[in-house]
Amino acid sequence: MTLVFSPVLAEPSNDDLRDLLLTGNVEAVVQTVEADRAINWSKDKLKINPLASEYYAIALIVLGDIDKAKYFIDKARDFHPKSQALRDCAKQLDFFAQHFINKDLKFTKQEKLHIKLYDLLHLYLAEEPQSKQATKLKQKILKEVEKLDGALPYFMTKLDYLSELNDPSLVDQISKQAFDTIAAKRKILFPKTLDFYELASAYKALARLSIQAGDKAKATQYIKLARSNIFKMKALWLEEDTRHYRKILKMEQRVTSFGYVLPQWLILLREEYDAYLN
Repeated sequence: MTLVFSPVLAEPSNDDLRDLLLTGNVEAVVQTVEADRAINWSKDKLKINPLASEYYAIALIVLGDIDKAKYFIDKARDFHPKSQALRDCAKQLDFFAQHFINKDLKFTKQEKLHIKLYDLLHLYLAEEPQSKQATKLKQKILKEVEKLDGALPYFMTKLDYLSELNDPSLVDQISKQAFDTIAAKRKILFPKTLDFYELASAYKALARLSIQAGDKAKATQYIKLARSNIFKMKALWLEEDTRHYRKILKMEQRVTSFGYVLPQWLILLREEYDAYLN
């Protein structure tokens, strides 16, 4: 893939790009960066700072332009090798494709834990349910699941892992945890995408338990609630936007961070939850 923009003349304003993301206008972020002629791949030149690079990469990801995002992020990381934010952008693409081997991205403890759980679950599902090896793997999975914090994009939730074990002895634990999750998330005044994801997972877990108990009507009710939360998930949301006044420097510092995911992941989730009602 080759991106050819106009010669390098200017650098887009970080504040302008941030404000556009705050309004959800990701198309304008892309247009602003490219109109400012800050990129010229034909001459391998990049006149765009790390923060502007992050905002541009987020916009490409939210638009779902995977090829362009990957190409840009790879190049931008060459220019800004110390930027963890750009590594985080690269993770989005790798995690969606379930490529978990690029250690250069510096995985967090929680990301490493999910990757380990995916490997353990894969091994567990390949074993006979009552075998000694399956029992050992199940115990490992249960131990690691307890270390999980909140949900991460592209990975299963804590309840999903427990449900996939298909263990009757976990019914009470799954039920309690599902209702606790629902109660906790309902108290959040402004839920974000991953809050909706965990709510959907909790309702799905209850639906599975209802099916196992032979209560199809209740299962249908729960899965409809799960589906409604999946459809509330958005590709871009605000994580933090605060202002700090630094007395010594006599200046105000603004900290803004965004949560974002590929819309392709949201589409797959919607298809998955739609399928439960067919």
